[in-house]
Amino acid sequence: MTKTKPTVLPLICICFILFTTITGCKKEPHCEYLICKNGGECHADTCACAPGYFGALCENAIRDQFLGNYVGNLYLVTPIGTDTLPNVSITVAAGPDSVMEVTLTSSNLGTLKGAISMGGGLNVPSQTNTFGSVSAAGSFYGNTLNFSYSEVTVILTVNGSFTGTKQ
Repeated sequence: MTKTKPTVLPLICICFILFTTITGCKKEPHCEYLICKNGGECHADTCACAPGYFGALCENAIRDQFLGNYVGNLYLVTPIGTDTLPNVSITVAAGPDSVMEVTLTSSNLGTLKGAISMGGGLNVPSQTNTFGSVSAAGSFYGNTLNFSYSEVTVILTVNGSFTGTKQ
């Protein structure tokens, strides 16, 4: 009867499988110390932020830089003429549903729900407020808010724009 010598091959295979299983679950070495926030992920020593966030660790919500009170002029164009309402105050606050949602509140326009894009764009989809159906689009640039809007009431359609500075 001949005895067969155990081969080293099965042992090598088991070691390889264990090594790749254990090391495959570790973070990239340069990402072990970096803790990205708000759903951000570390890649090559840098946080890749989830939509709506920015910063070295994804610690800032994009909309937060635009929140506040803006004061400026509201320009109106109606079928009967044009008008300018000076010192109109519009408050931009965080919306409840998403990191990109905002609410705009003004005694002139009521309360509107909108969204801020990654680049500071503002979109207010058509919605009904106290005065009628309103929609708006514009942008934030530095400390300035600009937007154009359209308001349809039972009596007439009003188009206008707002330019205001953050206070």
